Amino acid sequence: MSPEERWPRGLKITAHARDTMSRRDVDPEDIGHVLRQPDSISPDGDAERFFRGPLCVVVRTEGGCGYVVTVLLRTGTRWSDEDMRKAMASHRGIAATP
Repeated sequence: MSPEERWPRGLKITAHARDTMSRRDVDPEDIGHVLRQPDSISPDGDAERFFRGPLCVVVRTEGGCGYVVTVLLRTGTRWSDEDMRKAMASHRGIAATP
């Protein structure tokens, strides 16, 4: 199902998610790639987790609108924002920014 079909009223990125994306060097285009072609989707309380490569995007649906709540690194261990920046840079094939 495409993002347009899943969220007919659009997709919004919360302030928390924007802050998290900035700290972790995740672009809106990265979010789009994950949501258009996820490797997998799993429920997370009142939200869903969309996985692709190293990235997990958490989206809550309300009234036909999707809200990106946060972005996470797909791992079972503890991680930092620096770990996320490195993973995203590696995924894109570029050097991480400090």
